[in-house]
Amino acid sequence: MFEDFLAALLPSQQPDQLSQFYRDTLGLSPTPDGAGHTFTAGRSGQIQAVPLASGLPPGPTALWLEAGFVDHTYAEVCGRRGAPLLVNLTDTYYGAREFQTLDPDGNISCIINYASDLPQRRWNTTSTLYGSEFRVVLYVKNLRACYQFYTQTLGFPCVYEWEENRGDRGYKYAVCPRGAVYVETLFREPLSPLRQATLALRAKDLDTCFQAVRQRCPGAICSPLCGNILGYPGFALSDPDGNRILIWDRQ
Repeated sequence: MFEDFLAALLPSQQPDQLSQFYRDTLGLSPTPDGAGHTFTAGRSGQIQAVPLASGLPPGPTALWLEAGFVDHTYAEVCGRRGAPLLVNLTDTYYGAREFQTLDPDGNISCIINYASDLPQRRWNTTSTLYGSEFRVVLYVKNLRACYQFYTQTLGFPCVYEWEENRGDRGYKYAVCPRGAVYVETLFREPLSPLRQATLALRAKDLDTCFQAVRQRCPGAICSPLCGNILGYPGFALSDPDGNRILIWDRQ
């Protein structure tokens, strides 16, 4: 139902300052048509700094970026000014090697290497610092309801699930089969202070997608078809935890 594309929208009172962080500190590449506020994340993802406006959850949001050689990426990021570290480079209990930074608005960027996470995953380097996968992590209270929303309403395949004795339970969903962008819903005890996020998906056929969502879960729709979504026709949903999902296409 969806193309291999996922954008994380980061509403900000200072989008220029936020964009400077992702460009100059994390070293992400601006997209040609993003007016300096949209950045390539992995093979098929984007991070967009947008002006703070009513109707969009203000975040903060958690982003995961794959690094081919995370030690090298860590050294590069630490060597640049303006990169406050939330977590230093470490080996985690779940088998990954990662570090975490905070942007000026408190959004978390987790830079990670976890080659054993998905046996089917393909390696496709897109830059000297980052790899192919991009993931948005949603910290939710209603884990089961969100699972039903993403798998049944949106039709995302669940590719990974876990339950740890440390209080972590979660699901990882592929936006598109054999794609490189993912959404993760995570319940963590104690509850995380992170608030709702805004995601954008690109439909293969907007009308078919709208009709399917309206049939499966009409109460999730919070803006009608043919509204102005990122400058294109689309519609908007809210998941059971209030995360906003913008769906659009370029047709």
